[in-house]
Amino acid sequence: MRKADEISLEELYQILHVSKRKVTWMLEHGIIPCRKRETATHKYAIKLEDVLEYLKKDKIERDKDIPVGIFSSKSPCKKRSNVIILSPEEKIALQAFIEIEWFSLPDVLTVKQASEATGYCQSTIYRLIRTQPIYSAVVGTKTVVSKKSLIKYFSTDSATLTFPKSDWHKTILTNFKEDSNSASAKQAIKCEDA
Repeated sequence: MRKADEISLEELYQILHVSKRKVTWMLEHGIIPCRKRETATHKYAIKLEDVLEYLKKDKIERDKDIPVGIFSSKSPCKKRSNVIILSPEEKIALQAFIEIEWFSLPDVLTVKQASEATGYCQSTIYRLIRTQPIYSAVVGTKTVVSKKSLIKYFSTDSATLTFPKSDWHKTILTNFKEDSNSASAKQAIKCEDA
């Protein structure tokens, strides 16, 4: 039986404006003192006085003992990888690098071909057509895109900062950086020899 000066778990999470999961963690870890009961329901007996004492603390002081992000039902943010900031010269070099990679592709690609070439789904290609300066046209019932404008887009900051990247995009940036680093090293060796 609950005492007059006690509140339930449900009342506590409503008072604190947090999830049941977070309140349960706080009780289990002693952030707010409670008495555990051996019942199947209403497992915790929480004194209202202890809750008020907890609420008197500064928010920063209250939050310091609670881990950030473990109570979210969303997946944690992925760390951005392959984010590359390119100089204007490197952007031109990346365009040339992709042109060599795509040498065998036609100058005009269907959305399906562009999707296969870039590793991005067709809806992403359509979104890029709507939001980026990628030249496209409708021929019959198919939308086609300019290979040159796709190459130009993939050398912009907008593309190199895109997250998440397709496997092709990660590979092309990694290979470009490795190729650039080896070319820079070769250039440095030539300068030393001269």
